[in-house]
Amino acid sequence: MTTRPTYLVIDGSYYLFTIFFISKNDYLKQNPDWEQPDMYDWSTNPEFWEIYQHRFNMHLLKLTRRLRVPRTNVYFIREGKKSMLWRTAIYPEYKATRTHVIHHRGKDNLLGDLFPRVYHELLPHYMEQHRLKVIRVLTAEADDIVFLLTRYLEIAQRGRIYVISKDKDFIQLVSPTVSIHTVYMDNIMDSMTMTATQYMQSKLLMGDVSDNIPGCVVTGCGLVTSLDEMIINRQINMNQLKLNHQLILYTHIPFRIKMEIHRSILSAIE
Repeated sequence: MTTRPTYLVIDGSYYLFTIFFISKNDYLKQNPDWEQPDMYDWSTNPEFWEIYQHRFNMHLLKLTRRLRVPRTNVYFIREGKKSMLWRTAIYPEYKATRTHVIHHRGKDNLLGDLFPRVYHELLPHYMEQHRLKVIRVLTAEADDIVFLLTRYLEIAQRGRIYVISKDKDFIQLVSPTVSIHTVYMDNIMDSMTMTATQYMQSKLLMGDVSDNIPGCVVTGCGLVTSLDEMIINRQINMNQLKLNHQLILYTHIPFRIKMEIHRSILSAIE
């Protein structure tokens, strides 16, 4: 009997931010008397960069070992360019409220050149030494690539896929061969109080504050009412509901974007 291959698909932004918080906590523990200035740029700190590189490698190693994934089957998925994203083209306010300032432990933190250093120093090393596969499509978000890559690996490669992320939108991907985990290997389904259908319906109706997507419920009827009833009773802004479907559901990724992503997937696999 042929053993099913295993794959690790990493939501790049989630991983980098998580490693930042872990590394910052490590740094503060090692320097208990240091007073962090507000709006501190962590990319200017050489000691922190050493800790960050160590944590980046350590957690990647832990994941591959625990899940028994060959490093050659690890995919690191990067975000596209914000100004070129297809969602921004149809909704210019998409993610417009996000800033580069991270509030953590009572301080505002700046990343500065931290992520560019990861992209230009760390990732090339892993690509050369461990054949890590990095995929980026300028017009697509990491979510789009994770969705299509996961489906490809699940069907074409008949693989077992572990997605590393904390984004509950990935509940759309869960299947008998696909599961979503945090860096600490917590399965996000364990914290869900709704089914996948209920969660996605609530998000379509209520929008997503983090992505600056408005809700479409015009009257306060709560989510107990069915979507069909709300539409019949005209309690829904139908134009906003249609837009939310496009922005939130992966099945609405435009065909041309799908083709760009598929070309990048095939190129990475080769």
